[in-house]
Amino acid sequence: MSVEEARRGAPEHLDFFISYAPHDRPWAEWIAWQLTYAEDFHYRVELDVWDWPAGRNWIDALSTALARADRVLAIYSPAYFDPARNSVVEWSEALCRDEEGRDRLLPVRIEAVEVPPVLRSRIHVDLFGLDHATTKRRLLEAARGPSRPDGEPVFPPQQVPPPEPAGTEPRLPGSLPEIWNLPDRNPDFVGRDNLLVELRARLLSTGTSTAQVIHGMGGVGKTQLSVEYAHRHAGDYDLAWWVDAEQPELFIEKLAGLTERLKESDRSAQRLVDADGRLLDGVRWLLILDNAEDSDAITRWPLTGGSGHTIITSRNPHGHGGVGGRLEVKELSRSEAIALVQSRAGDVKDDEAERLAHALGDLPLALAQAAAFLHETGETTERYLTLLRSRAIKIMSQGRQREYGKTLAASWKISMERLEGQDPAAVELLYIAAFLAPEPIPFELFKAGRVALPALLAELVVDDLDFPVTRGLIGRYSLARIERGTLQLHRIVQALIRDRLGEDPGKASRMRWTVQAILVAARPGDPTDPASWDDYRRLLPHLLAADLGSSEDAGCRDLLLDTISYLIERGETDIAHRLVGDAFRRWKHTTEPDDSHRLAVQTTLARTYTDLGRYQEAFDLDQDVHRRLLARLGNDHPATLAAASDMAAGLNRLGRVEEARRLDEETFTTRRAILGEDHPDTLTSANNLAADLWWLGHHEEARALDQKTLDQRREALGADHPDTLTSASNLAADLRRLGQYEDALGLDDEVRTRRLEALGPDHPGTLMSASNLASDLTNLGRHNDARDLYEETVIRSRRVLGDCHPTTLGVVENLAYQLNRLGEHDRARALDEETFEGRRVALGDDHPETLRSADNLAGDLRRAGEYEAARKLDEQTLLGRRKILGDEHPETILSNRHLAMDVDLLGQAWPPTRDVES
Repeated sequence: MSVEEARRGAPEHLDFFISYAPHDRPWAEWIAWQLTYAEDFHYRVELDVWDWPAGRNWIDALSTALARADRVLAIYSPAYFDPARNSVVEWSEALCRDEEGRDRLLPVRIEAVEVPPVLRSRIHVDLFGLDHATTKRRLLEAARGPSRPDGEPVFPPQQVPPPEPAGTEPRLPGSLPEIWNLPDRNPDFVGRDNLLVELRARLLSTGTSTAQVIHGMGGVGKTQLSVEYAHRHAGDYDLAWWVDAEQPELFIEKLAGLTERLKESDRSAQRLVDADGRLLDGVRWLLILDNAEDSDAITRWPLTGGSGHTIITSRNPHGHGGVGGRLEVKELSRSEAIALVQSRAGDVKDDEAERLAHALGDLPLALAQAAAFLHETGETTERYLTLLRSRAIKIMSQGRQREYGKTLAASWKISMERLEGQDPAAVELLYIAAFLAPEPIPFELFKAGRVALPALLAELVVDDLDFPVTRGLIGRYSLARIERGTLQLHRIVQALIRDRLGEDPGKASRMRWTVQAILVAARPGDPTDPASWDDYRRLLPHLLAADLGSSEDAGCRDLLLDTISYLIERGETDIAHRLVGDAFRRWKHTTEPDDSHRLAVQTTLARTYTDLGRYQEAFDLDQDVHRRLLARLGNDHPATLAAASDMAAGLNRLGRVEEARRLDEETFTTRRAILGEDHPDTLTSANNLAADLWWLGHHEEARALDQKTLDQRREALGADHPDTLTSASNLAADLRRLGQYEDALGLDDEVRTRRLEALGPDHPGTLMSASNLASDLTNLGRHNDARDLYEETVIRSRRVLGDCHPTTLGVVENLAYQLNRLGEHDRARALDEETFEGRRVALGDDHPETLRSADNLAGDLRRAGEYEAARKLDEQTLLGRRKILGDEHPETILSNRHLAMDVDLLGQAWPPTRDVES
């Protein structure tokens, strides 16, 4: 709608919504201000940062704004069309015409940017490269819409750009105030949009002068953030001044330049100050105090009058108390880090830039130096990473960046030398932390492991007065992040410290030994007990970083095995498998075949093979351990019995169920006699024997044994212990098989709830519980509920475990069964074919689960009228079940019945008969 149309009748205003990228907020605010206070017509403008309060649902707000707006003004720039920003939602909605068929999209370009093909046919308005008055006029003309002049246009005179406006009206974004001494803008600045938006919002939070302290470690980009802010919002200030405040004794002297400039009798000063040198009301100023570490030196503000903003950058997170709010600058996001490397280094592939960003911990200065080094020397990223591992100090002294000042190595060295002069114990603490992970280190770890610390540090960590002072000094120099009872070193700081210690190999070795000894002294409890899992979770990054497998110390090896067991319990099978496989290969060459740690790591490796569905490999390892222990310790030793139990479980998984039953029965009897009926090992044997009985079709016996085992485990271990939940799940399976569906549902629901709380939704145990619960829902006729739960569980299982994992295949099988119940036979058949092939590959043709998949697929064929194909498959399944389960097993009997059904449908006699010669 044009202005003329609007003036002829309702509505009396036009509603505009401003669509922009966070990077272009200064332009969005300038445009919104010009439209809001336009003299020729009433435009009502909605701008997110002006109108949407904290806590509002962003999606709802956007939908409402787009629906209400007469026009959507889109600010085109490279940032606007960045694929990472979903601007397409806003401009595609604006492409839709209003009820009267008029366009709603008003595109303006603030940079020379190529627009997407779908938008190229739309006329846009360019607002860049113009003076303030021309830009404002062109914007308002675009908002009003085209119109013809009343008379002949005047001949264009030679125009001189008018002076920038003073007062409260914002200047054109990108135009600099006349009093300005900030460093040049970094042309390779990337990301930080959220921080810049947050900084802007905080500075505008009050109508008077405000201050913000930007803090973070050296090289994280505090100065670059403040310079970028100043350039983006230069149009909002009448003066902007930057002061290097690193040397407190020179602070006042460095402010003298601003004072002198304000006293000058030129046009800019006369416009800003009164006769006494005070800033006039309405003058907007920005003062940046860079690297102001000493808050005592900042005793007064140099500016009086006016209204303005002060930004203080500091490595000290706790300095400048009472000055203003605090905004922490952390490392770049990984995508921003990759963009920075590629913008500076040139032709660096995504995967190479990603590895570089990971190694440098996404630290801007380190990335900039690395990119400059690669660009200047032509070296490969692989070579750079090698140098970083072996010569961190040297490589971090290369590629000095003008906009950052010092190199990272130089900045770090100064901080370390200052700390060393003030508190040698703090430096010792950093030395130890350098050999832990670049993750938060609980201070409690040093207290728990103080017996392994150097004497001075051992006394310090338990001193409630002196230790906080030491921690505060480390934080003040930003050599580590100190928060919530933890210390965290950046990986580059760790690399620099390790390189420094490398000059003294003996000291570096002592630090590695100290770290391992601390962790052993602070060893969490039983990894199978959920009560210890929080301790393992907190220490896990450091347990992994300490390279416990390289030590020949028994305590280190025990701790590594416990850590791996914890990972297995938590469902982190891939990590556990890599760790235990590495330890197995190492210890195989450094220990005797019958060494207890070697046998323990072999057993643990078998556990991970089992969880990965590689049952034969697991069984071979368990069988070898059992053979060795039987020869060395005899049949009745607890270790031998544990190995026999593992081997029996392997036989069950391989479908050799009768063999498993005999071995489990023998082990259960022996354990009960030696260890007692309530011993956890005895209960494990009882659980496994019940599983054998279940597979063999003795469901009532299995139920009775499972019920007893569950009661004993609840009493001995508690309701939430993983073993207790396994027993509860097994009992629910017994009840389900016996037709007691309501009881099975109640038990499965309880197990799933407890596993969700303790293990999370993606743990294999939780996924299995969800599948079992869905089976109960099916049996109770709640087919749609069952289908929804199966669908969700299949998605999670595929993502977490992979398509061919036994658990995934089991859930897919159950989903196919449910789809058949709902009449979706084609999809059910496709899933059954997938399950059958997957089990044949993973388990073999004669495994009971493979045979069950074959039986299901034969049912699909029969349902589709493919009777001959069903007959052949049922015949193979019957033979397999007779061989594995025996003639009397319920599943063998079921196969017999299905084959008879096929033959009947084919019009043949069953069982087949032969003529007998007389």
